[in-house]
Amino acid sequence: MTSKLSFEQANAICRNWISIGENAPNYSDHLKKKGFSAFSIRSEFVESFAQVDEDIVLHRQCVVESIKERLGQPGNFPIPDENFKDLYFSPLLQELRQKRDIENGCPERDLSSRFGGGEAAWRREVDPCRRRLVQDSVMRRSDHERQLQDMWRCERKLAENEADIHASEMVRGKGHSFDEGERYSFFKAIMERDAATFGFHFDKARSRSDRPVFSKAVAGDWSLYWFIDDRRFFYFSPQEGRFAPSLYLRSSQARKSKIEPGQILSINYASVVDGLSVAYWNFSNFCQLERAIAAHSLLYGLISSKIEEGIQKVLPNR
Repeated sequence: MTSKLSFEQANAICRNWISIGENAPNYSDHLKKKGFSAFSIRSEFVESFAQVDEDIVLHRQCVVESIKERLGQPGNFPIPDENFKDLYFSPLLQELRQKRDIENGCPERDLSSRFGGGEAAWRREVDPCRRRLVQDSVMRRSDHERQLQDMWRCERKLAENEADIHASEMVRGKGHSFDEGERYSFFKAIMERDAATFGFHFDKARSRSDRPVFSKAVAGDWSLYWFIDDRRFFYFSPQEGRFAPSLYLRSSQARKSKIEPGQILSINYASVVDGLSVAYWNFSNFCQLERAIAAHSLLYGLISSKIEEGIQKVLPNR
């Protein structure tokens, strides 16, 4: 019999992860101290739309509360209608959503029918900084687009500089080939170096040449699986790639070819540091790929004990 999670089990596991979100600012600070700062460019851009200091305070609270919601709700998991009420929703965000709906004169689901597309978009936001950002993108489209492009260039330049500065000997010894096979081979080598520090190993049985999988047994026949889910992004073009790894809790008995409902639970660990996934998404050489892997590995290492303890409280070893 293949193990499956019930909604109640998945929901309980995710609720154990809410406390990770509460400490999100500390994780961001730790990454910065270790030389990972590219994600801060986006945060500064969003905060530039504050009108008063109170806006920044509320914005930062919204960021933390949004992270708690993403971690606290089962991802990629079937949720019966009758269980929707049991999902975790941030009290602060719920209060702001209620206030927003009163100000708009309608619930969020009716915004598009009451207001034009652009206005409906910014009226949907409860975070004051993000609301003005979206409003600015509607009202000053050309100027806003230029600002956005400048922000992207700064973000990418900082990520590239970090990669050059912190490149390891494993990168310096690489040849010039940047084809798909070499990218996966390099990903595997760096993960074998970095992910081993918190218990992951290369899972030969579940891997393919274009899908190296790293796993860690955490509770009974349930394991964590860390891999690149979409090869189209990873080999986006001969010159460039997109690094978007996936982490799942999965039954070790689940078949490769067919995943049944309840056999996997997605873990959105990268959302713990706002902007990290985007800042280290693009790579155009092995230095940048190594830096992206290192950013994700460092973050997971900071929260690994809480992720795994949250699973083991619900699925004890048996």
